Amino acid sequence: MQILLIMRCQIICVCFLLLLLIYTTLSKKINTRKEFQKICITALLQVTFDTITIYLVNVVPNRPELKLINRIAHIFVVGFAVLFCYYFMSYVVKLIYTSAIAKKIINAGSIFIIGYIFASPFKDFDYIKGRGTYYVGGPYVQFWFGIGVVYVIASMIMIFINRKRLDRTTVVTLETITSLMLVDIVLQVNIPELLLTGGSIALITIAVYLTLEDNSEESKNRVSIDIETGVKNRQAFREDLKVYNDKYFATKSSYEKIGVVLCDVSNLSSINDEQGLLVGDELIVRTANIISQNLKAVNNIYRIRGDVFAAIYIGVEKKDIVKETMLVKKDVNIANKEYKFRYDVVIAEECFDNTEEESMENILKKTEKELIRQKEILYRRTK
Repeated sequence: MQILLIMRCQIICVCFLLLLLIYTTLSKKINTRKEFQKICITALLQVTFDTITIYLVNVVPNRPELKLINRIAHIFVVGFAVLFCYYFMSYVVKLIYTSAIAKKIINAGSIFIIGYIFASPFKDFDYIKGRGTYYVGGPYVQFWFGIGVVYVIASMIMIFINRKRLDRTTVVTLETITSLMLVDIVLQVNIPELLLTGGSIALITIAVYLTLEDNSEESKNRVSIDIETGVKNRQAFREDLKVYNDKYFATKSSYEKIGVVLCDVSNLSSINDEQGLLVGDELIVRTANIISQNLKAVNNIYRIRGDVFAAIYIGVEKKDIVKETMLVKKDVNIANKEYKFRYDVVIAEECFDNTEEESMENILKKTEKELIRQKEILYRRTK
């Protein structure tokens, strides 16, 4: 019973992390794809082995046959703690730098992980009896926790250097989390009986998810505005399409010219890979501003996919719509001169009346076909 009381925090954390991993995997509510799941899986494994070692280290004095299993479990628990700090640093690196630079930093940081894998079988841990529980300590544990500190401090330095390039909320969040990680490691090394590591890793993982990762489409769509750009979001677009269908197509009681414009930021995925996610985000915001400034006769503007914007016109002739989209193209060409890479926005516009078409969906499909055609034209021109 006493051991269960000691392990209660770790058991709760294992349950929380397992549920979080299942939830984010099934719902795919993560922004950075595999990066957060690496953190979550490592945290789950670390806390699981932390729970096992707390049990084993307290029964080994009476059961010597468990000594080898206890040693192996401690190799994993320390290793996963260091790996967690490494994956957190990798997460920060990928938020800040381009893929090429990020890969170099991450590869350089992996040297310590490889070193631990080779060194851990040849060095034993010191097992110390404290007040109420046994724990591991000694120079070997302190050294590897020191490597964790290196990863955390490296993360803090990169966040500080790039603080002007990051969103203020992201900077504050990352600075808070890294500060807590640093305090936790220092306390754990100096007061091992606190058994902070597993619980802290679980709390940090949950904090990363709630503050940085729970930014999915469904979360954004709880309101009608796209947080990043200020235009309406995809959910609002779907709802408005239904409203227009009911108003102009269900009864056909009102005759109206209906126009749809689609704007696609060309080659955004390559720009993200080569220039970094921050540059890609900047282009999305800039494109939204250009569209909003020039499409003055529009009913509403929406961000319907990561790199695609839509606009709906009611009662406007196609020639007037084209005049406004030409202004968008002009401003994009001006903006393009500021970048060392190619920045293009492909635009397609279609206009029908509700006596010609059966639904808003039909107009949207025809506009999407035109957008594909325009993208092919741009590809041939720039090839």
